[in-house]
Amino acid sequence: MVPVTRFVFRGAAADGRAKIYTIPADGGTPEAVTAGKGGEDDPTWSPDGNGVMFSDGGNTPDSNVKVLSLNTHTVTEIPGSKGLFSPRWSPDGRYAAALTVGNYKLMLFDFKTQKWEALSGGGASFPNWSKDGKYVYFDELGTPAAAFFRVEIATRRIEEVARLGNAHPADGIAGLPWVGVTPDGSPLIARQAGSQEIYALDVDFP
Repeated sequence: MVPVTRFVFRGAAADGRAKIYTIPADGGTPEAVTAGKGGEDDPTWSPDGNGVMFSDGGNTPDSNVKVLSLNTHTVTEIPGSKGLFSPRWSPDGRYAAALTVGNYKLMLFDFKTQKWEALSGGGASFPNWSKDGKYVYFDELGTPAAAFFRVEIATRRIEEVARLGNAHPADGIAGLPWVGVTPDGSPLIARQAGSQEIYALDVDFP
């Protein structure tokens, strides 16, 4: 496992543009990872810690997926990634998962073949790799019963992991509730426990 010495995150530049920054794990001054004009989002480390993958253009038709080499300070675009965003690098470095703009299909890029492949239909959001790299977890809130799924990379088989039921996930980026996954594969959500609750009160006025 690569020691954690820096964090990478999406922040806002002084003029409000979305930018990708790194910061030392023990604190310090954030540093922009590129000299681009903004619209950068969804950073994810390479397994060896020497690169950062991110979406350039945000959730727009012109979005694409790029990789920054921290060794050479060069940025390259992943072939065929126009219209994709929210990339996630696999633990073994062979694959990248991402979403299509508009219909939110879950896509898989194989660095060996240099090709993209659809793993799911529309409505997916917040892809997350399992710790062993065998699965990509995602949620589909547009289904009749909002649920959390995973797709097995070896077989491309999709299975339901859990129903969200009345959990009331909190809205995240672009109005989509954020979801994650714990090291053991359990669903992780941010729950909205305030504005979506309804109460009835009995009041006795004097």
